[in-house]
Amino acid sequence: MARAADKKPRSEKRRATKHVQKRVTPAAYAAFEKRASDAGYDSPNDYLNAFILGEELIRRRARQERIKILAELGKQGSNLNQIARALNKGQVSRLTRDDLRTLEDTAAIHKALMAAVQASLS
Repeated sequence: MARAADKKPRSEKRRATKHVQKRVTPAAYAAFEKRASDAGYDSPNDYLNAFILGEELIRRRARQERIKILAELGKQGSNLNQIARALNKGQVSRLTRDDLRTLEDTAAIHKALMAAVQASLS
């Protein structure tokens, strides 16, 4: 954070002193809104900010969707752990080798997906 002469920290917003303006027709603005929405931004202003800062490839909605996917994977992981706990306690009376192989494969896929989604959020 920047500091003024009084040595108090200043936010980035207070340091932003330049304005960017452009007059456009209603049709051009509608096209801009559509591009912003198609790119995954909640508003044209978010899209413009990302463009100015060179972050136009980062999509807010895509990130939010990845967070939801990560949450769902967490729930599925919990379910896998409950199955494993039941197996370890001997609460499952019958389990074929194919069932066990399927559970192991599912756990491996789950682990890989979790890692991939977490890496994409970094």
